[in-house]
Amino acid sequence: MKKCVQCGADLPDGASLCPYCAASQVERHTVSPPRRINRFRLRRVIMTAVVTASLVGSAVAIVLGVRAIREKERREAEAAALAALEAQQEAMENTDPLDALLESLAIPEEAEPTPLPGDVAEGAEYPYYIEYTAEDGQTYLLFAGMPEVYNEAPAPKGRWEGWAIEGGQCGTTMVLCAKRPGELPCPREFDALVDSYRLEDVSGNAAVWLEPSSLNNWYHYSDDLLQSYLANAIGPAGRAVLRWTVEMKNGDILYLDQVMDISNMDEVVIDSTVAPMEDAAALQRVIDAVEPLSLTERYNVILQLPAAIYTESIHFRGNLTVTGRGEETVFTAGATVEDTAPQIVLRDVTFEGQGGVGLAALRPVILMGCRFSGWDTAVSVKRFTTIGADFCLFTDNTVGVEIDSLFEGMQVLGVCELYRNETAVRVVHMSRGNSMWINKCVFGENGTDIDNPEDYNIDMTMCKFT
Repeated sequence: MKKCVQCGADLPDGASLCPYCAASQVERHTVSPPRRINRFRLRRVIMTAVVTASLVGSAVAIVLGVRAIREKERREAEAAALAALEAQQEAMENTDPLDALLESLAIPEEAEPTPLPGDVAEGAEYPYYIEYTAEDGQTYLLFAGMPEVYNEAPAPKGRWEGWAIEGGQCGTTMVLCAKRPGELPCPREFDALVDSYRLEDVSGNAAVWLEPSSLNNWYHYSDDLLQSYLANAIGPAGRAVLRWTVEMKNGDILYLDQVMDISNMDEVVIDSTVAPMEDAAALQRVIDAVEPLSLTERYNVILQLPAAIYTESIHFRGNLTVTGRGEETVFTAGATVEDTAPQIVLRDVTFEGQGGVGLAALRPVILMGCRFSGWDTAVSVKRFTTIGADFCLFTDNTVGVEIDSLFEGMQVLGVCELYRNETAVRVVHMSRGNSMWINKCVFGENGTDIDNPEDYNIDMTMCKFT
């Protein structure tokens, strides 16, 4: 049974009316009639929907388009960056390391000479060169420092311009020299007129008197003394004014000043990682390429040769130190130190020939630990040049060392070994005022140890002949 929804009386199941209060027991719903559609409003709604959809679609299209453009730009930028990287890598692969090195090193332009201090200029009380007339009427030029030309008056420099120290080492001697106008230095007659001489630093570096030595009319002091003095008084860079005082036997006193400008050199080492040097053509290319750099006063250029056999002649130019690997670095066709080379230093290289000239030196050459065998002439010293050879070996040559030079200085062989040569040392010509110093060398089984028909001055201090 169920209850009346209005009075709560008990009613049979399914009753639609209450017999007590006549209330209907069926729930009724009000149904509204359908609304009339406004066509104009419907059109506006549809148009609004269409426009909205169009705007949304356009916005989506714009967003997608911008994304596409940006993606395209990103891909193009990545492709450009990749192409640039590949081009850079290709350029690096194709760039010669030697060219890159030379481009990275600034070759300074030749500067104007630094003006000399007033007290050493020409015409000053203490100039850098003077004319001195002896009592017999003979005129001499007396100059401090190396003159630019020998047969004329010294060029107006009066100093070692750009003079440099390599790693604290000194490569020259300070010189006071006399000559007759139009002649080579140094006449013995002037030496006989000198009573004493000394060298003083007047630049304020230190109150030091330097005691020079006399060698065949060249007044100089030794490299060792100069190195020590520069290291203690001047340092690695600076300027010094050195005053020569020459007391003549007739009572005259001559004064000359010499200026030294000193600077350090940067070391540039070139080996096979920088440039190939395994054959003569490659080595010659490197020598020619570095010549301008080596001739500056800023760089000390060192070539470190590989183990190689050079079967074509080499022409050394510039100012170089060339280091080999002993018996693994071999020249079989000889070499020439060209007259454009201020100085060439050869260390630990081997010259093995079958006749001809092993090394023709037209400019100064220093040999350290080198070996020469099988040549008609192992080392030929020509023109106005000199040799300094230490710890070298000369074996089985027709002539070991031949001197035919007008160089105004000493030729030196030190601690060398000369075996089984037809002639170990031949002196064709030297300047009469100079000598050759053969120090602590060992001679053995040579046809002739020293061939010196003109009786030039040769000092064979502490040599051994077996």
